[in-house]
Amino acid sequence: MAEDRSWMYNRIEKGLVRSEFRDGVLRFVDFALHQPGCTDGAKIKCPCILPKCRNKRYLEVDEVMIHLCRKGFIPHYEVWSSHGERFVHKDTHVGESSNRVDYRGDYIQMVMDAAGPEMFDVEMDEEPNPDAKKFYELLDAASKPLYPGSEKHTQLSFISRILNVKCESKMSNSAFSDVLQLIKEVIPEPNPGVPGNYYQAKKLMRGMGLPLERYFAWDEADDAAYYTAWKQHAARMYAVLMNRFHDTYKKKAMKHPALSDAQYQQWCVHWSDPDFQKISSIKRDNRHSEVCGQGTGMSRHLGGSIPVLKHMDNMRKKASGESPNAWEVFQKIKCRNGVPVDEQSKQIKDRMDARIKQLTDEGVAYDINEVFGEVNAKTKKQRVVGLGSAASSFCIAPSGPSGESSGQSTRQVTEEIQQLKENLNIKDEEIRRLKEEQESMKEQFNEKLAEVFRRLDGTNEC
Repeated sequence: MAEDRSWMYNRIEKGLVRSEFRDGVLRFVDFALHQPGCTDGAKIKCPCILPKCRNKRYLEVDEVMIHLCRKGFIPHYEVWSSHGERFVHKDTHVGESSNRVDYRGDYIQMVMDAAGPEMFDVEMDEEPNPDAKKFYELLDAASKPLYPGSEKHTQLSFISRILNVKCESKMSNSAFSDVLQLIKEVIPEPNPGVPGNYYQAKKLMRGMGLPLERYFAWDEADDAAYYTAWKQHAARMYAVLMNRFHDTYKKKAMKHPALSDAQYQQWCVHWSDPDFQKISSIKRDNRHSEVCGQGTGMSRHLGGSIPVLKHMDNMRKKASGESPNAWEVFQKIKCRNGVPVDEQSKQIKDRMDARIKQLTDEGVAYDINEVFGEVNAKTKKQRVVGLGSAASSFCIAPSGPSGESSGQSTRQVTEEIQQLKENLNIKDEEIRRLKEEQESMKEQFNEKLAEVFRRLDGTNEC
């Protein structure tokens, strides 16, 4: 049942502000502060009758309370629409024998609240502007019956209710349009107030200044991240499609079914271009290059199309959660039963075995990841052979010309982790301090409210 807000317009009794009114103002302020979309920091709109206020400017809470206690609310503001309250229907008329609800006056008030008080302060010496025309159209929809003889719904109330049903029941747009068509056929004609489809229904509701809420929509702050992710995915898929189109062109000299004739002609011109053919030839030679010299064969691996990080994850699962080191991952991808699959891998394995034997004979403790980074050859892209960009997971980098590792040592990583823990502890202390300050501010706010009411009581007694 809707709250009885008759207290809003029953402010003074025997020259003093009624206690019911003060309690109601407190409830109003508490409600308004809990509507983040209708506040300006710690300020809320003042709904008093002063011309500068009337839900047009934001004030501090204590100022709003003083204004309301001294001047009162603007007329017909039982529904706090400017402070985030959704519309609720009023009770049925007393003395009526039927259960009919009078929607008409309520929806007229809703349209007037959405338009704002400034809409009524303008003298109509000229033709109304587009905003004013939209307001009068809404006002007409809020007062016009759905069809001749309709007593339960106006055009606006019907659209509001049926759109709410659509959202609550998760009805598709096409199903909603079909339902509207059925209703239009069933009710008596003429019935221009029944829209023909979902988009016509939204068109009227958008005039309220509060468009329908979007579902399944992410935060606008994340738009850049989503856009980048989709752009990268689209670029990969575009490359895959272009390779398919080009393979069909080279091997079969025919058009791929996914291409139109015009597109195929454009791509034929591009593929026949000397610059494209030169670049394609260079890339083909690179794929067949022998990195360790003539006759050593092409570079190979056993990783397939699975990324190195995925191989590491699979190895971790097989080892009951123990993470593999860089040398183990290299042997998994570049060796079959301990035998390297290409000349480059063989050279790295020989250097690795020799270095481990040397350190073991000298009795020197060593980190296997550092040793692997030390003996591994670097690629043109400064990646570790066999691991690629996944080498950063082991805090190693390809060796430089001097053969010394340029990666971070285990000691450096440990120090960085310790520093991060200290920073985290500092943040925890700061959070605790902020919570204490928040509690202190709440106590000060309550004391300030009490002081405001004491001042109001003193003013009214005078």
